[in-house]
Amino acid sequence: MSSNLTPSFKLMGSSWRLYKKGFFSFISMYLWGLLGVVPLGIVAVIGAVLYKFANWQNVLFFVVFGILGLAALAWAIYYLTRAKIGWLVLIKNDFSDVRKAFKESRPYFWRYFWSSLVTGLIVFALFFFLIVPSIVAAVFYAFASVVIIFEEKRTFSSIERSYDLVKNNWWPVFGRIALLALFAIIISSILNIPEPHLIGRAHNLYVSLINVFWALVGPYFLVFNYMLYLDVKKNGESK
Repeated sequence: MSSNLTPSFKLMGSSWRLYKKGFFSFISMYLWGLLGVVPLGIVAVIGAVLYKFANWQNVLFFVVFGILGLAALAWAIYYLTRAKIGWLVLIKNDFSDVRKAFKESRPYFWRYFWSSLVTGLIVFALFFFLIVPSIVAAVFYAFASVVIIFEEKRTFSSIERSYDLVKNNWWPVFGRIALLALFAIIISSILNIPEPHLIGRAHNLYVSLINVFWALVGPYFLVFNYMLYLDVKKNGESK
């Protein structure tokens, strides 16, 4: 089973260059997604104030704020998912307009959502039997979300398309994903070294900084997946 895919480190380098090119656009798109979290924060604050200071602790309180909380959570998930789709739309549009890219993410939402849910449930279900089948499935479906945006596929068509792309390149694709995951684990381990030695505000600040760091580099993993998709697709078309 031979493969003409781009070597791993070269692929990581080209992904880094594309990530740097779109860095500020990615961050702007992430901020658009965070707007969806605002209603959840408002509901939480109002609920906490009423519970503590107004002594409103009856059944109606829990029912009303339970419903409002679930609605706000659903809205936050919707917006954050739109932002993640928006990252791919930004790449597709060569980082031309963040606001336009966010608007263009709307028609893809349900396809992206159901594709992610179906593949996630498959991997999760297989994990209960053996970890190896879940890894196999995760690699086969690695490109489903990318295919939705760049090939305009529907939910199950995107899953089938991802499988077709990977089936003759499973080990090369797995190796490249695993290498990137290994780098992420190493970086995470290094960043976590100071955490046990910090207490109080210093600990909370450091944890917050780590979370910000991963939020900033998060788009790189998506870019890498996109570049790997292009490489696998090109390799398949050349045969």
